[in-house]
Amino acid sequence: MKDFATVYLDAVKDSGRDYVTQFETSALGKQLNLKLLDNWDSLSSTVSKLREQIGPVTQEFWDKLEKDTVSLRQEMNKDLEEVKLKVQPYLDEFQKRWQEDVERYRQQVEPLGTELREGARQKLQELHEKLSPLGQELRDRARAHVDALRTHLAPYSDELRQRLAARLEALKESSSLADYQAKATEHLSALGEKAKPALEDLRQGLLPVLENLKMSFWSAVDEATKKLTTQ
Repeated sequence: MKDFATVYLDAVKDSGRDYVTQFETSALGKQLNLKLLDNWDSLSSTVSKLREQIGPVTQEFWDKLEKDTVSLRQEMNKDLEEVKLKVQPYLDEFQKRWQEDVERYRQQVEPLGTELREGARQKLQELHEKLSPLGQELRDRARAHVDALRTHLAPYSDELRQRLAARLEALKESSSLADYQAKATEHLSALGEKAKPALEDLRQGLLPVLENLKMSFWSAVDEATKKLTTQ
């Protein structure tokens, strides 16, 4: 989760800087001279500092949550593995039969392809008439295999749903769920307290950036107004 968030923030930062660079190098950007790139770099530096400050705190939260739920995840993984072992023979049989049917179809079609290459164009319709029943047969057999597989797997799908429902119901009735909720609330509260100084630093860091941007903008407006009035 932490790695994903880091990659996402870096991507947003890089793409945002590209947009700012494109604007500043445009004719309008050069005329306004807002120095957006300098402001963007200052903002990026402030955000990076914030991320460095709260990064360990958020990682601590996820580590604690993962540790608190390890027992539940182990039980669910065990249920999934047991059901997987039961249905694997049916999946293997399905794959075997499908491969056999495809190979049989290939062997039946191959001579017809040779016949087409050696024959005249008028035989194309005849070849199509020969291939159609074979293709239909392959589709019918595939449909039959899928239906058979679905029939075999249905009880195990129900079993898995029942097991997961039972696990969740047992968790709901026990004190574990309340413990998880209490621990999550505690972790989030601690995260909020630890993040407050970092967020305040971010706010203080943004103030001069925004003020500088505002001054640059109004300066550009005044300059443009003067040019218009002197024309």
